[in-house]
Amino acid sequence: MSTQIIAETCPAPECNLSPKDVEQFVEELRAYHEQFAPAFRRPEQARWSEVYLRGLLGDSPRKTVERIALDLCERARLAVFHRPESVGAGTGCGNPSAAGG
Repeated sequence: MSTQIIAETCPAPECNLSPKDVEQFVEELRAYHEQFAPAFRRPEQARWSEVYLRGLLGDSPRKTVERIALDLCERARLAVFHRPESVGAGTGCGNPSAAGG
């Protein structure tokens, strides 16, 4: 009798999206997200939800709130070496009023 609990997974499909496809997807995702704005009592909740949604769709293998926040803030800290004026801008890292742009 086999003791294997987890079945083999199928390989991920190849991604052949162009940069233009991705840009269009981001705009459509933003419009979709805006449909839920009335569900939030405070504007920062809506902005943080967009940050969370982006984190879920990101490339991190761990999709927890904590991991998303840590990844987000790590990218903001690394940005200081490239563009100091952009640290935290649009990320929401440490400032929910800045989340999502």
